Amino acid sequence: MKNKTSKILKYLVLVLFVLITIIIAVIIFLILKNDESNKNNNLLESNTIETEKKQAENNVVIDENIIMDSSNTNENTDNSIDQENVKSTLQKANSTRIYFLIKKCMKNYYNTYGSIQDYIESTEQGDEDNFLNLIDPEAIQDLNINKDTIINLYGKKELPRFNIDDIYEQHIDKYKIIYVVKYRIETDTGISNEAMFIKRDNKNETFSIYPYQYLQKHNYLNLKENDILQVQNLKDIEKNQSNMYDLSNISLGEVDCILELYKKFQFDLSFDLEHLYNTMNEKYRELSYSSFESFKNEMETTRNEITYDKIEKYSSTRNNSFVEFVGIGTSGKRYIFSAKSLIDYNIVLDNYTTETLQYINAFNFALPKQRGKYCIDRIISAINDKKYKFVYDKLNLAQKSNYYPTYEEFENFIVNNFFNKNDFEIQENEKSISTNVYQYSVKISNQEDNSQNKLFTMVIYLEENGEFKVSIIK
Repeated sequence: MKNKTSKILKYLVLVLFVLITIIIAVIIFLILKNDESNKNNNLLESNTIETEKKQAENNVVIDENIIMDSSNTNENTDNSIDQENVKSTLQKANSTRIYFLIKKCMKNYYNTYGSIQDYIESTEQGDEDNFLNLIDPEAIQDLNINKDTIINLYGKKELPRFNIDDIYEQHIDKYKIIYVVKYRIETDTGISNEAMFIKRDNKNETFSIYPYQYLQKHNYLNLKENDILQVQNLKDIEKNQSNMYDLSNISLGEVDCILELYKKFQFDLSFDLEHLYNTMNEKYRELSYSSFESFKNEMETTRNEITYDKIEKYSSTRNNSFVEFVGIGTSGKRYIFSAKSLIDYNIVLDNYTTETLQYINAFNFALPKQRGKYCIDRIISAINDKKYKFVYDKLNLAQKSNYYPTYEEFENFIVNNFFNKNDFEIQENEKSISTNVYQYSVKISNQEDNSQNKLFTMVIYLEENGEFKVSIIK
């Protein structure tokens, strides 16, 4: 009996030893995983992709839209429209594929302007009818468009930049769809709010354009969801050298999406700051800018730097309702787009004022010590952007009261002790002061000359919901 009991005890001890070994191994793995990024300040960039150098291999195709699409193509194998999903009234078209198709059709249309100009200025006689290939016959007849008047459709700007703001679609018959496209377009004096119809023939894979002047003449500029369009010309759109499309050649990669969102941001930066202001994430806008005028002043101050910036790397994070793209420019600036579609999105211009989806996921997964390092990343990013007020608001109350009772005193401390642009490296001697309070030695280096560095002590006080306070000691 004793031998049997002894064997059972030995077995239990062995099982317990194995379990303890596994638990220790898991803990060590988690610690190492959370400490991988300690040696640099790019704590949330490990999965970014260089869009220019690696676009081909990393341009992963996403589905019919970025994330949410109540409006897919609903097409059968013969390109006919699925009759169960026919849209007899105008409905929002949120499909990424359709967005890029519409943009391609519009670029073909506006690119025609240069060809027309060349024809008018030359003495040689060409086939002027080619310039009418993209215009729907119904519009040609209605507007009395010919070789002498077609130039009036395009304005005076060659290859103008435009930004698509809304797309609605309505099915006309088994194979045809008409899209109402609302957009802003560059002119000699600024921008103009315009609209056009694009009729698509799935059977022949062709399209035709009803230009802005047609919509203007027939009071179609204010069409909205659930309105009904009456289209007179129901004939098939015959193929010509200008009006064909191929959906299979339209790229739907994440790289395409973030670069398109960035182009839309650049358009607003150049032409429509008020629209850009309204596109900012609401919480970010309220925390960052006291008014449109303060936003406008900041954009005008940084316009030159941002205008020539390019997205060099990006990462994406998904949830059930949108995709968050974090783009990093060649300048190091973050451009964060939370997109339900390429039309429905909002923007954040830093990685510290609000908690991004990427940050929240990483923060929640991290051990407490690593969470403190994410907080330091936000502090240094804010200092680099000269957003000292953000750092001051995060300052531990005791340090604020005793050393920096006014914002001006704290600003003076930061300006005199940090570099213009700072890199940081967290040393390996961090300490746990108490529950959720951690002390770090932080090496701050001059981005412009890494031989210049200073050592700071930073204490992070973790709070609920990702909030924190900080003490900065020189």
